[in-house]
Amino acid sequence: MPHVHSFRLDSIDAEPFPLDEGAITAGNPNPHYATISRSLDGTAITGIFRASPGVFTFTQVGDEWTLVLKGRLIITADDGSRIDCSPGDVMHLTDGAVTTYEVIEEYEDYFSITDPRGLDF
Repeated sequence: MPHVHSFRLDSIDAEPFPLDEGAITAGNPNPHYATISRSLDGTAITGIFRASPGVFTFTQVGDEWTLVLKGRLIITADDGSRIDCSPGDVMHLTDGAVTTYEVIEEYEDYFSITDPRGLDF
């Protein structure tokens, strides 16, 4: 990989985001993601995440920092913490958190995930 590279959001082809059976609880969020970069040792990735309005649950893999690019999303974690995200917001999700994603408006973010155990998606 070159030392410096770039990408355009409008040229990213995303693939379906793997959710557990029964994770979608309302609407049709149709989550998709694309990996933009991966560290050589496999412990860090960056990418794009997109979803349509709906609700789904997910258990966080690794520690994630996210910049919301468009739309609106409410995330509620199993510890009761809750955030309402819109463009320009930066959020942090901790490894192992069980979260409910309520996508209010067509949503897109840029994420960075790290996990010393490695990331296999």
